[in-house]
Amino acid sequence: MGDEVIRPTKQRLASEYQDVPRAILDRDQYPCTLPAASRSTHDLAYYQSILNHEYNFAPRTVCDVFEVGLDGKGNGMTRLYDDELQDYTKNSVDSNAAIRMRIIYLTSIRAKNTTFASQVSIQKSHAQKLLQAFQVSAHFVSLLLGEPDYGAPGLHHSLDPRGKLQRQEYMCQHPRWDSHIKLQPCSVYMSVDKITNVITYIVMSGEDDHCIAIAKKRIEDAFPLPTVHQSDISMAPDPFLIHHIIAHESFLQSKQVITKLRHRLYDALDNVDAYGRGEKSLDRAALRALTNELHLISQDADSLVSSTEMGTMVVERMSVAHKILKQESDASLQNAFSLVQDSLEQHVQTLHARRRWLLSYKSRKDIAMNLVFNLVTQQDSETNMSIAQATKNDSAAMKTIAALTMVFLPATAVSSFFGMAFFNGQGGYLTVTSNWWIFLATTIPMTLMLFLIWLKWTDFLNALEMVGRSTHAGWKLVRLGSRPDDGSDRTRVDSTSSGLSSLEKDVSKIV
Repeated sequence: MGDEVIRPTKQRLASEYQDVPRAILDRDQYPCTLPAASRSTHDLAYYQSILNHEYNFAPRTVCDVFEVGLDGKGNGMTRLYDDELQDYTKNSVDSNAAIRMRIIYLTSIRAKNTTFASQVSIQKSHAQKLLQAFQVSAHFVSLLLGEPDYGAPGLHHSLDPRGKLQRQEYMCQHPRWDSHIKLQPCSVYMSVDKITNVITYIVMSGEDDHCIAIAKKRIEDAFPLPTVHQSDISMAPDPFLIHHIIAHESFLQSKQVITKLRHRLYDALDNVDAYGRGEKSLDRAALRALTNELHLISQDADSLVSSTEMGTMVVERMSVAHKILKQESDASLQNAFSLVQDSLEQHVQTLHARRRWLLSYKSRKDIAMNLVFNLVTQQDSETNMSIAQATKNDSAAMKTIAALTMVFLPATAVSSFFGMAFFNGQGGYLTVTSNWWIFLATTIPMTLMLFLIWLKWTDFLNALEMVGRSTHAGWKLVRLGSRPDDGSDRTRVDSTSSGLSSLEKDVSKIV
């Protein structure tokens, strides 16, 4: 996939969902036939409706099964089809005492005309038989069929009349870390039957889910095949070991995504620092692209923070369920339970640390974004100052032009008024009448009078501006002076009033 960030171009998964019409409840059909099924806590009609949707299931069953026997050795069975899965389900129910743990791996693919845009790799009738045979909680049905569940993990307990734990169920959906790639949900179900001492797992994921592929290899390594002889094989595995392995592998999948995010952030920070030090010229297009990249980094960081919080919730709830099961287990199993419990607690703390790092990345992004904004603001300020200086220069030139206009305007007006009466150019000679002095006697006083009027008008406008400012300050002090026992404010009001009076006198003199 490389370092390039892949953006989704197709419709979001939510746009492919279909409303689920509630069917008439059939009390003889799963999940109504479960001993723990309750209409008050389960939407049984909803679960039956999505189970009866033909396109939610593949036309042919394909699954893998891994078993751990009483001797602690594993046995893998790959690519079980319809009849083989049916026989395995029937034989497993009849001979529960012969195994310690079973894991059933199912896959899903994206498909149209389904409830959750996903089709699980099991035939419809076999799915209901499988869920009924292993008494899978109805809460897992939607997760099995690929619904992206952003809620809390499910934890259910069944107690005997004396209050002793008989059965525990824990189900969850692990977060998807890369928001730019459409991946099928990874849902895991586990049940522990204290009567038969059998652990049942159902794992549903995408066909090419790298996380589950590695987890399967780790599970096979933990429980060697019968042909392998090892002295440290656990005779009674911790029920949450598989949950822990899958959760750990899911977390490890985040490292590549977070590493890419960190490199993108550091590259953006280097560019921002270069602009801040003046090593790069402030290019508006480059700054716009840099701002957009920081915005995308912020979005990806928010998505990773949400996934981290989701993963933390899954593992914390897993730890709670594990502690309950540990308390109800024999003393001989406490050592194995303690190892998994310690690993779960370490996993929780690691997720908390990962969340703090992601929040630190967001803080660095915010600082860089503020610096980019300040650089753009400074550039705009420099541009505005240049425009103001150019405007000032233009204003000075306009004043010069205006002054020259005032110099020549009276002469032009007088010349126009008198016309050519003082000059006579007929006969090839230019003659001036004896009344030419009238032109100078009229033009010079008019020019001086115009300059005097302009100066007086300018002083008048300046005085009015000063009066306006002083009046505003005076009224503010008057409002402050209305407070009781504040002689200093009254003194300021008196001084301001006297100042206003003197300014008004100055204005009257100018007028």
